[in-house]
Amino acid sequence: MSTKMKWQVAFGALAMCLVVGTFFILISEPAKISSHNDITDDWIGDQVDENELPTVQTAEQLHHLIKQSYEKQRQNMQNESLAVEEAEMVEVPAAGSADMAGDGSERAFKEEGSLDSVEDYSGTNVQVQGVDEADVIKTNGEYLYQVQGKNVQVTQIYPASEMELIDTLTFDDQFYPNQLYLDHEHLVVIGAHHIPMLRPENMGSIERADTPSTAEEAKSHASESQMIPHQSMTKAYVYAIDDPSDITLVREVEIEGGYLTSRKIGSSVYLLTNQFISFHDEKGEVMDGERIPKPLYSDTTQADQAQEEYQQLDYGDIAYFPGGEFTSYLNIAGFNLNDDQPVQLSSYLGAGQNVYGSQDHLYVSITQYDPDRDDDKRYTEIYQFAWEDSQVTYNAKGEVPGHLLNQFSMDEHEDHLRVAVTSGDMWNEQNISKNHLYVLNHDLQVVGKVEDLAPGERIYSVRFMGDRGYMVTFRTVDPLFVLDLEEPTAPSLLGELKIPGYSDYLHPYDENHLIGFGKETEVHTEKGHDGSEREFAVETGMKMSLFDVTDVHNPKEKFVEYIGDRGTHSELLHNHKALLFSKKRNLLAFPAQVREISQKDQERSPLQSHGAFTFQGALVYDIDLDNGFQQRGGITHLTSQDKNNPYWHEQQNFVQRIIYVNDTLYTISKGAIKANQLDNLDELNTLSLPEIQH
Repeated sequence: MSTKMKWQVAFGALAMCLVVGTFFILISEPAKISSHNDITDDWIGDQVDENELPTVQTAEQLHHLIKQSYEKQRQNMQNESLAVEEAEMVEVPAAGSADMAGDGSERAFKEEGSLDSVEDYSGTNVQVQGVDEADVIKTNGEYLYQVQGKNVQVTQIYPASEMELIDTLTFDDQFYPNQLYLDHEHLVVIGAHHIPMLRPENMGSIERADTPSTAEEAKSHASESQMIPHQSMTKAYVYAIDDPSDITLVREVEIEGGYLTSRKIGSSVYLLTNQFISFHDEKGEVMDGERIPKPLYSDTTQADQAQEEYQQLDYGDIAYFPGGEFTSYLNIAGFNLNDDQPVQLSSYLGAGQNVYGSQDHLYVSITQYDPDRDDDKRYTEIYQFAWEDSQVTYNAKGEVPGHLLNQFSMDEHEDHLRVAVTSGDMWNEQNISKNHLYVLNHDLQVVGKVEDLAPGERIYSVRFMGDRGYMVTFRTVDPLFVLDLEEPTAPSLLGELKIPGYSDYLHPYDENHLIGFGKETEVHTEKGHDGSEREFAVETGMKMSLFDVTDVHNPKEKFVEYIGDRGTHSELLHNHKALLFSKKRNLLAFPAQVREISQKDQERSPLQSHGAFTFQGALVYDIDLDNGFQQRGGITHLTSQDKNNPYWHEQQNFVQRIIYVNDTLYTISKGAIKANQLDNLDELNTLSLPEIQH
């Protein structure tokens, strides 16, 4: 690569990040400098409690902190070797996105409901029992709530013979719903809200835009809004659903920034956003401290202020992490669905990347880069917050070398945090990748570790179950590592299994078995220009593995199921919420797009042939320890016309989710809800849905 091209890559990457405004979360190994110098020490002052974070007290201090960060970033991007290294090392982690139970006795999903008319129904597959995660659909067993383009549709699904669309929730033209929460009393709709750019000098009392009341007003509003610069907000609409036929809007909560993730514990909802801080105005001039925006928020239940105004945080309410990077705010908002207490907003100079939540604590991680370090220059900072009844309080900060894959790389168990990371680079012989497991105490200090696993590979999936940890790494084969975590200060490697392929996602079956979902691979060799041979792996289709870890020193792949050929894929591989699993019903289902290679194509070019599209829909399996995976069948919503257009990834009739209610299996797409008998998959009813509004 020429020097000119290297500079183009470096500055092109920086420009893209600045435009989108989410510099820290687009790439899993961001080019951030945090050399732990003393640039912020002049501003810290005397702290009453060493566990408390310093806060921004004045506009001058905010300007100073941000200016120092931008100067460091500019120095970083001017380092040619670093720019090229970062451009070539970008990896997109599995969504977590990117977002399991603490031990083998806890389910990583909700299996049962308690409505009078419904005995049993499935819920969202979440990471930690009792910590709900938002998804595109939610159900209480009788009604289904579904994000549909710019709307949310409410459907009665039980009994299956009486399915009908009963309501459609609409929003203003600049709100884009994407995820939902549901309990017996409330529906929460979370999405992106674009509002006209609010100038810092005019932020005394900022009016919120009125929601258009007619189609004509909405059209006029949309036309006008296209000519006005916008800024990104994250908004939550709260509805009372006591009467599903008469859903009532009761609250609106809005905070500035792009949506990072959220959690719901009991009646408390927590929203996290990343808010990019612009240091220059529209003319490209550096803004003084008074003009640098502070986080905005609004809450229609706040009785002490006009409901149609945005509010700003005070400088004293913005904290920062000494030695960190200050070109974004991490905003954390908490509010309770059962009371009218105002939203509690905490803001920190910094950003969030991967988020893990236990019932007691929130953990936010961000990968940093320090060129002055002697060891691995990439490391991950982890921040721990306590959360309870909508209140979020900072507790501690820790760090580990390397970078996390996704939210499943973290797990809290008995007052310790376990973290799995990859350091180095798979293709850099001078700093070859290695994989590690660290155990941190309540103060986020490392107290135990297992290091240097699988050199030359990187982590593809992690699963923690009580006193054990499971890690899958990959380059040409798939080692499954079994880790003993019973003694936090002395974790150890118990056993490993090497098989072809890899698992992107691990799910517990019981305390001695887990299910892996991933890809099958073939290993091939090729000769380089110097005549040396290099091994590489080629994906050949999806696969499921049932691992037996009863003998921790000798884990086994007890059963395996292969699905399709090269090009076969499932959302489950990067989004755990797409899985339906019930051990008591021996049920496993997920959406998949299947491709198959003809014998002729395979013989012509085995390394380059991708399968022809043959199926999209729900794959449904029986699963048990005696017979492994037994496919019950597949359920598709596709018409013959759809099958001729398999490349449109947002097809109206692509199955997104699968749920069950009592003995009925429901498959949900944007175009229909289909009900089938759970045991034999005989079709019971199909409800066609109106075309979605984009």
